Amino acid sequence: MKVWITGCAGFVGTRLSLALASAGHQVVGLSRRVCPSVEQHACVDLASKSSGKKLEELARDVGYPEVVVHAASLKPGPHNLQEYVRSNVMTTAVLLDALGQFPPNLLIYTSTLNVYGRPSANP
Repeated sequence: MKVWITGCAGFVGTRLSLALASAGHQVVGLSRRVCPSVEQHACVDLASKSSGKKLEELARDVGYPEVVVHAASLKPGPHNLQEYVRSNVMTTAVLLDALGQFPPNLLIYTSTLNVYGRPSANP
């Protein structure tokens, strides 16, 4: 099965990509940084205006995903609200817009906030 993982270079994405690849799935990593855990990778900032086009090109080059795991997010820390919205909300909106051209069978949304829990203070 072809699986795209956003945030592939992050904590959740790295571990998930290794597990899925070892189970025999074809994993394509999407991240702003290089994803050393996958053979196929695209450096993309999902919040940028050009990322939708880049995702469409990637789909034509490597094939359409059957499953997309959206694990890209800005982890809790000393960030302002604008940074969280750009990194978490806008990336999801851009991804959903692009996937409208080639909808996967399954879209899974997660984030490190779900893993680490709620911070004691909001940004």
